[in-house]
Formats: sequence, C-alpha cells, structure tokens
Amino acid sequence: MATDARVDPRAERTRRQIRDAVVALAGSGAEPITVSAVARAAGVNRSSFYAHFDSLEDVACSMLDESLAEIADLGWRERATPGADRGAQGRRDLLALVGHVSQHRAFYAAVLARGAAAAPAQNHVASVLRSRFEESFLRYGALEIAGEPAVTAASIGVGAALAALVTAWLRDDLSCSAEELAAHCAEVFPEWTRRLQAPGATTAPHDTHLEARRAP
Repeated sequence: MATDARVDPRAERTRRQIRDAVVALAGSGAEPITVSAVARAAGVNRSSFYAHFDSLEDVACSMLDESLAEIADLGWRERATPGADRGAQGRRDLLALVGHVSQHRAFYAAVLARGAAAAPAQNHVASVLRSRFEESFLRYGALEIAGEPAVTAASIGVGAALAALVTAWLRDDLSCSAEELAAHCAEVFPEWTRRLQAPGATTAPHDTHLEARRAP
C-alpha cells in the first residue's frame, strides 16, 4: 500500500471511490466482487487500484480499520463523560463492530471466508483488531491495572479471537444473531479489562464496559 495515499487528497479520494465501489457491488450482488469489477465501478483502472491497495483483502482491512477507529473514538468520548454507563457503551461498541460487518457481509464474506485462501486476510484483520484494542486498553489505564505483558497478551488474544468469531459467523459456522455474536465477542476479554475506565468517568467499578453477554 502506498504510504502517501493517506496524506494526498487526490489519493484519498481515489481510495474512497474504491471503498464506495466495493460497498455498492456487495450491496447489489449483481456480479462477483473482483478487482476488475471494483475498478470499473470506481471509474479507475486496475493499475490505479493496485497503486492504492494490494488486494481486495487490503480494502477489507482498510474499511474495518476505519470503522474501528470511528467506533473507538466515539466510545472514548462517551466513556469520558462523567456518569457514563461503561457497560452500555461497551455493548454499543461491540454491536457497532458487528453491525458494520453485517452491513457489508457480502464483501467481508467474499474476502474473509474463502477457506485457506483467506488466511492472510484473516491474519491481517486480527492484526488490525489487536492494534485497535491495545490502543483502547492503554487509553483506559491498562498498564496500571494489568501490566505491559498482560496488555500485549490480551490485545493479541482478543484480536485473534474476534477475527476467528467473525470469520466463523461469515461462513455460517456460527449460527447466531448480531447481538449474540457481540455477546460471544465480549466473552473473550480478560477479567481485568472490566476494571478499565476513562479519565473523568464516575461509573462504579462493577459496571463493566465489556459485559455484552448481559445484554437483553
């Protein structure tokens, strides 16, 4: 992936066109999602596509990372509000993640649920999730609660587990609703993550932010 694509407005517009084309193709179901089809729908040629993304899997990871960043940013602002309900916000965060995948299910299934061929993309997704959750853990004071080795281990484990759960759901190996999937995702977080709290929040310690399993 070209490193300057994130700072050049023209490059970012092209990247956005490609992502929008992927969403449109997945939503229509009119034709298989291929690089040629995406490039055509985006109004660019294949060379331009590959100047911005290495593969369709790269597009998927870009979309997922963008969504995770938005969810994390919103969740951070909500939890930093005095009196914030961390349990409710945690459920909303996980439901938002699952909702994003569900909304674009056809595309994510095409690149993440293709058996052995999808392994590199699944590993990339796990890495993206690891980075985002590690960032969130550190924001909420995880070093003071658990220490660096535990934070690193949790970030790796949660990232891999969520990638596996989402992939299983996309393959229909895991038959459940989006709400139930979010609850399953919540179950992989270590116990100490329930004590994390944003600066300024006044929620009681037992009102944890990763208790989606208790959602109705």
